[in-house]
Amino acid sequence: MLGTVSAPERIALALAILLTALLANAAIASAGSYYIYGCSSYGNTAPAFVPYSNADHLSTADECMQPAPGAGYRSLEINNPPNGFAPVLHGYGANWTANSPSTAISIVGAYTPVNTVFVDCYLHSDGFTAEYFWSSGTQNIVHENGCDSNGVGFGTGINTAFAPSSYFGWGAGCWLLSSCSTSSNVGAVLGVQGIRLTAQENSPPGIVADGSNNLWYQGGHWIRGGGWPAGFTATDPSGVCRTDFLINGGPTPVDQTNDPNPDTSSFTQCWGTDAVSGTVDTSGLPNGPMSITLSATNAAGVTGSPTETLQVDNTPVSLLLLTPKDADPNAWVNHAVKVVALATAGPSGIAGTVCSTNHARSYAYPSNGIVLNATGVWTISCSSWNNSLDVNGQPAASSTSVSVHLDETPPRVAFAPANPSDPQAVVAPTSDGQSGVAGGTIRMRPASGGNWQDLTTQFTGSQLTAHFDDISLAPGKWLIEADSCDKAGNCAAKQETLTLPVRSGSTSSLAIGQANGAVRACTVRRARHHRHRKHESRSCHDRVRITRRVAYGKRVVVEGRLTTSAGAPIPSAPISILAAANNGLSDYRQAASAKTDATGAWSVTLPAGPSRLISAVYSGSATIQSSRADGTVTVPAEVRVLRVWPRHVKWGGRVHVEAQLLGGFLPPGGALVRLRLGYGNAKITYGVREHVGGNGRFEVTNRFGPGPPGLIRHYWLQECSLPESDYPFAAACGARSAVSVGG
Repeated sequence: MLGTVSAPERIALALAILLTALLANAAIASAGSYYIYGCSSYGNTAPAFVPYSNADHLSTADECMQPAPGAGYRSLEINNPPNGFAPVLHGYGANWTANSPSTAISIVGAYTPVNTVFVDCYLHSDGFTAEYFWSSGTQNIVHENGCDSNGVGFGTGINTAFAPSSYFGWGAGCWLLSSCSTSSNVGAVLGVQGIRLTAQENSPPGIVADGSNNLWYQGGHWIRGGGWPAGFTATDPSGVCRTDFLINGGPTPVDQTNDPNPDTSSFTQCWGTDAVSGTVDTSGLPNGPMSITLSATNAAGVTGSPTETLQVDNTPVSLLLLTPKDADPNAWVNHAVKVVALATAGPSGIAGTVCSTNHARSYAYPSNGIVLNATGVWTISCSSWNNSLDVNGQPAASSTSVSVHLDETPPRVAFAPANPSDPQAVVAPTSDGQSGVAGGTIRMRPASGGNWQDLTTQFTGSQLTAHFDDISLAPGKWLIEADSCDKAGNCAAKQETLTLPVRSGSTSSLAIGQANGAVRACTVRRARHHRHRKHESRSCHDRVRITRRVAYGKRVVVEGRLTTSAGAPIPSAPISILAAANNGLSDYRQAASAKTDATGAWSVTLPAGPSRLISAVYSGSATIQSSRADGTVTVPAEVRVLRVWPRHVKWGGRVHVEAQLLGGFLPPGGALVRLRLGYGNAKITYGVREHVGGNGRFEVTNRFGPGPPGLIRHYWLQECSLPESDYPFAAACGARSAVSVGG
């Protein structure tokens, strides 16, 4: 034990020098070596050193420079306690030794300054020897300088590199006398206040990836997605001071740690074992090669960084089922269809494709596609997957399906029996069990041959219907054909023979004026024999007036009769009376309607109007054909004189006449009128006025020639219309106006 010294400042100075020297020389260590400090700046412990003593009166104290009682300091000491200074027998001693914990770690150097080693000033005189020792050598420790009042001074320091050794230590023993006792007042034999060992370890930490499903074990495989375990365990006898998990040489969130409190007083200065945990998500990484590095660095600065290369493919699989020759697989077709699977993937490629038809057992997709060639709806379902697995061992996959509609069977079509109440109707029921009927046509042609005539055909969803006009078609046998097509384009036809007409004929007659006003017309035939009258015959019949002249402003009676072609009356039949102004436009409009009585007769009265074309129309019924009768009403124009002035003029004077055409219907270019000048029964057309329009008013003038002053004559003036094709009134003249000339 070191007791109170006369110069404690020297000890404090020595400690300061030691600390400075140890720190200054710390940079000498290089990769593969590191320092172990005993009683230095790193705390006040020296766990690397183990004390040993086989002497009854030599003790080892490890107070590591703690203040000693009564002042002074304690450290790695070898003391001969002052309890009577019992002697140490010859051949006995004590030491402090640091032993490497592993064959991977060797001690290759030691350092402590001379002024940090304290010894008995009379070490040899007291019979003791001291030394530093390692496997390949030793170095003596003797008193070097200084000796205080307690008999303690500075001993030999060490600054030596040596061959790798598994241990290093120092000690003191009784070897010079038969028994030894220290002459130090405080019982101190030897004390090292601080030492630095240089240890060497050239092996990196051991690294093992944790778990069979670890990302590390996917080397050479294609991977995708997240959740990949990336933990590993690193071990090292000098300690694992740093770990890193690198992807493509860069840091990751998995682990990047340092031991915050390395213990430099121990051979194992950092964590002896460091378990790294975490997972990796490849979703944000580019496709292609990905390197992962498990890195760990020990206290000697040696880094282990095994690297593995994996392949990343996060691209989803895409799968399309195409029908290359059929744009819409949902549309019904009547031919074989090929279904082609088009699968695409990232760099790992497509690993396989399987398909099923109508949800039956799956089969490998054939390279030339799937050919369907039978009527029905076929559902093809396929799945494709790539070579990139997720953490659960599942590849990326895509599934899809397509329904193909095949109909190679034509629809069914037939003719329904004729409907007695609608004999012109043709009804053809039709159906299709697959794609359904899209529509069809009904047409006719003479049974003897000729061109087909298409009928306007309607499709109600279950039948084709059409109507033919048995009036416009020639009587006799006709061939009728119904053609039905389904939505896939399959067609079927059915024919049957029909005899026309299918309805009874009708006859319409029309008379302008009263029916009892018919004219009796007779024809006389005479037969002659040579020049002598031999025989005379007479035949008569009623001639119905279908053309009649009616005075302007008068109503007109239109009558008629409707019978079958056999002459039987058709009662209660609707008759439409159509009329059109006789101006060349044939603009027929319904003017009246009537219904036949029990005898088939009908009658209507039309209001006054212009010259008209009259038609009585029977539209027919389900069993009787239509018919029509036409007539003409001729109405003369009405020319009204409004004013004549003056009524008496001298010879050479002018007379004015203002008149108006009544009834309207004036043509766009106006109507033509003429002026007549008369004297007694003699008359002459004196002038023509063209283009009377508007409200029909017009004015004409007449200038008389010269005459004897004493002669007075009485003339008359008359205005007349002229016949025109676009003016629906017959030519007519107005009243005569008397005029006196002369005087």
